Amino acid sequence: MEPPHHLNKKYSLPYLNTRHLVRLGMGMLCIFFLCMTLNHTAQAKPPKKKLKKVTLHLKWRHQFQFAGYYAAKAQGYYRDAGIEVEILEGGLNREAVKSVLSGQSQFGVASSELIMQKAQGNPVVVLAAIFQHSPLVLVSRKENNFLTPQDLLGKRIKMTRSFRDVELHAIFMNEGISLDQIEILDGTTQKSHYFDQSIAAVSAYQTNELYWLESRGIEYNVINPISYGINFYGDCLFTTKSLIKDDPQLVQNFLDASLKGWRYALQRPGELIEYILKKYPGRKTRDHLSYEAKAMQELILPELVELGHMNPGRWRYIADTFAKFKLVPKDMDLSDFIYNKSMAFDDTWLRWLALITFVGFCLIALVSIFLYKFNQRLHKEIAQKTEAEKARLKQVNYLSALEKIDDKLRDTMDLEESQRQILKTLFEMFKADRVWLLHPCDPRYGFWRLQEEYCNPAYPISPEHKNDTPLSSEVRSVFKNALSSEGPLLYGRHPYGKLPKMLTGIQTKSEMNIAIQPKLGLPWLLGMDQCSYDRIWSSEEQKLFKAISLRISTALSNLLFFRHLQLAEERFRSLSDNVPDLIYILDPRGVFTYVNPAWRNVLGFVPIEILGRKFEAFIDEESRETCREIFDLVLNQRQTVAEKILSLTTKDGQTRRFLVSSAPNFDSHKKITGMVGICTDMTEQDRLENQLRHSQKMEAVGTLAGGIAHDFNNLIQGVSGFAQLSVRDPNITPAIKENLLEIESITQRASELVKRLLTYSRKHRPDLEMVNLNQVIKSAVRILERTIPKMVRIKLDLSENLPQTQGDATQLEQVIINLGSNANDAMPEGGCLTIKTRAVRSTDQEEETSQTKGSDLLRITVQDNGCGMDKTTREQIFNPFFTTKSVGKGTGLGLSVVYGIIQNHNGNISCQSIPGKGTTFNIDLPAVELGKATTITRQEAKLQTSTGNEKIMVVDDEKNITNVASQILSQSGYEVITASSGEEALVCHEKEKGAIDLVVLDLGMPGMGGKKCLEKLIQKDPELKVIIASGYAAVDHAQDTRQKGAVGYIKKPYRFTHLLTLIREVLDKRPQNHG
Repeated sequence: MEPPHHLNKKYSLPYLNTRHLVRLGMGMLCIFFLCMTLNHTAQAKPPKKKLKKVTLHLKWRHQFQFAGYYAAKAQGYYRDAGIEVEILEGGLNREAVKSVLSGQSQFGVASSELIMQKAQGNPVVVLAAIFQHSPLVLVSRKENNFLTPQDLLGKRIKMTRSFRDVELHAIFMNEGISLDQIEILDGTTQKSHYFDQSIAAVSAYQTNELYWLESRGIEYNVINPISYGINFYGDCLFTTKSLIKDDPQLVQNFLDASLKGWRYALQRPGELIEYILKKYPGRKTRDHLSYEAKAMQELILPELVELGHMNPGRWRYIADTFAKFKLVPKDMDLSDFIYNKSMAFDDTWLRWLALITFVGFCLIALVSIFLYKFNQRLHKEIAQKTEAEKARLKQVNYLSALEKIDDKLRDTMDLEESQRQILKTLFEMFKADRVWLLHPCDPRYGFWRLQEEYCNPAYPISPEHKNDTPLSSEVRSVFKNALSSEGPLLYGRHPYGKLPKMLTGIQTKSEMNIAIQPKLGLPWLLGMDQCSYDRIWSSEEQKLFKAISLRISTALSNLLFFRHLQLAEERFRSLSDNVPDLIYILDPRGVFTYVNPAWRNVLGFVPIEILGRKFEAFIDEESRETCREIFDLVLNQRQTVAEKILSLTTKDGQTRRFLVSSAPNFDSHKKITGMVGICTDMTEQDRLENQLRHSQKMEAVGTLAGGIAHDFNNLIQGVSGFAQLSVRDPNITPAIKENLLEIESITQRASELVKRLLTYSRKHRPDLEMVNLNQVIKSAVRILERTIPKMVRIKLDLSENLPQTQGDATQLEQVIINLGSNANDAMPEGGCLTIKTRAVRSTDQEEETSQTKGSDLLRITVQDNGCGMDKTTREQIFNPFFTTKSVGKGTGLGLSVVYGIIQNHNGNISCQSIPGKGTTFNIDLPAVELGKATTITRQEAKLQTSTGNEKIMVVDDEKNITNVASQILSQSGYEVITASSGEEALVCHEKEKGAIDLVVLDLGMPGMGGKKCLEKLIQKDPELKVIIASGYAAVDHAQDTRQKGAVGYIKKPYRFTHLLTLIREVLDKRPQNHG
């Protein structure tokens, strides 16, 4: 049918049904979109083959904070956009804003301070906000308890006064605090500032500097601008108005490529970390970069906010905040500050053309599609309202669930009960078969334990897991994954992770778990299992589970901290009640408000006698000035005082020395409420220090005495030997023989002096045997009665049935004689010398020592009523060569020898003396029960002139000793060879080839030495008989050399009759030790 050429009633508008109108409208729309395409084509500039070079100036030094730009460059996004980008590092005196404004760089990264640059007339334009929240905060040590800006009044704060820290300035001004009320340490912060305890707070990036504190385990407090209504953007990409005008496409392409790089970096942080470590080595560690990447997620919020999004209303809020503090003009124009694509090109005429064309076609098409659009709009509105209602109900349910959890967490402060209530609520809320909580979730620990569970009775966890369960590699992997994940981990059917074998063993088909990391203690693991079917956990359930875990983490932190405080209080109470030191708390007036029980134990005062009284009431007069100094330092200068010496008076009036430490006691507002302190009793320590100093002196002189004894004995042996040799000459005159005998007598006296030195130095052990002290004292008194004047009366008070002791009767008799002689010298006008014996227990001692503590003791008391001694003299009486007598009347060794003898007998000697009243010596010796003594006695060999014809080798480095020994042995019929060293002795032995019958060997020779020579001789000839001759102490060396193969020992200086007797005994297989 031919279409009509004009319109009539048949073809009027109502005849055009909806299908026709839609076709007409669609055709017009196609024409419109064709026009718009031509418009876009006209706008786009033809691509250039040559890359445009631009410079991006970063806000700070290279780190993960700028990972998106590195990714855009590394992945070729900039190059794909026709741009070659150079990235400049920011830093001190390298500010991005100055660089961009000067034309050195085309793009830069800065903070919300850009508004202030705009207010100063600088043509900056912000392109994108990478951080939705500024990372800038103030950080302080947790121990300082700086929680609010008010806490920092008058404190030292490290931050700049420039625009870069303007958010921190706004915190204080928003709280009504002038910057003049705090001490700002202007300048860039360094790493050392975060550990400088003289600085109260330091500006820091949440993504960066907090890592230093956490890596050292330092707890901290954060003052975040967001908490005080200062919510600024951070790390904004910007350029200049002139660049947008001159090359708008370049700006848009750079922005798109940068955002694309950021999306890539946030999805693959590990890859970017490796890129930064390789590209910019030495800046940060891998752990530090990982920490930064993790912290940035909470500031960028990529899952909630479109990357780079900027809200004009939020920029207006930032500008109004600055205007509030008169940093920028009020109601400043931001229209050309925030970038939009319309700024990129001037297409006004094309827009008018498109608009006119569009309006024309729309007027025609509107009629045709009105009904269609109306129906669609109505349907869409219904669908939107339905979806909105569903979303609202989800949000209501979500908030209701969190509120229910909060209620349970507030119900109790008991940790275990709180855990049970939470798991029960989760069980009912999620309709799971099992909910559980285990601890610790730490792959470094070797075990874990199921702390609590709530489950369907059909699906319990094995009871054995409620005890410490060894950590398997599989569970360790689960812990690692949970700790590294930002959200819940899912296990079960595809696409979830494969169920660990441990879970399949307890009938688990699907599991969701998440790590809970409280601020105190080790992490926990919260999980829920579905055992009856393969459950798919919805995104809403995962979101709710994560939110609940964060609330549980906070609650756990509070409960653990509360328990920690309780335990700390209990520990303090236990410590305070049981510590032997005096603990006290004073108010600002110096009045006691608390003392621990040690005050009663040490000073004799019960708390009720101390509380309410001033500290000075218990201070000795001599210490009052020191006490006032301590109070001034602590209460007025707020200093801690350590180790000051004060003397306190006991209840019975005695004075005791204390080491005092005190510190100010602050309240929560840092106001001094008094002082706390501790007093350590120094009385016993002073006594032990004096005893130690005395022992060190004695040991030093003893070492000297023992060292010279050997050489002195060799000299005496030479003199004595030649004297003995000369006496045997039948041709000498009687007068010469008398002189030689006198020389020999003198050498014997010299030998006794050496023996006394060795006794003092404890190098000469006594000959131990069972000794009756009463008999020893009576024997000594018989000698004293013949030597001291008659005007000194000797009084004996000897205990009957006194147990015996093990000792050297001769040495002990020497002790009584020396003490009696000194007592006589202290009573030139006459007096009474009293000697007593008693059996006592060690607990009865006034002074205990390691030798006598815990044993039964015999006490000898030697007391006189002479002139006595002052403290200075009394402290030196046992020092060798110390004497108060005039020159020629004393050697100063008498009491030193007494001290050495008593120490050699495992005893203790003490002295008490009062000037003008007399002196008392107490000697404590260990008592020995019959049958338990281990007596070491010397077997005296019957001395006789011994001869023989065997071959004897004498080895000694002293030529005079080998000379005289050779002569005397030769006169006795022996064949003698000599050697002056161990090496020469070995050569002689080898040369004689076993013909030597006996060797007399000195120990202390240069070179190889006697002991080494003995070992080699016995090694070569095990049957060889060796006698050791030495000037050292006999007992130790006799035992040692006998173990090495020697068959006899004689101590220098010796008489040759003793040597000849010993040689004969050894050759006849009857070895003895002499001397």
